[in-house]
Amino acid sequence: MGQNVAYTDASGRYFVFGHLFDMQTQRDLTHSAT
Repeated sequence: MGQNVAYTDASGRYFVFGHLFDMQTQRDLTHSAT
């Protein structure tokens, strides 16, 4: 990922990398919110 920062919650369900992803449903929640 180079110089980028990524975050997951403790369960691994949510992944933040510029966008917020629900890893269980594989949906981009950031895109869904707009």
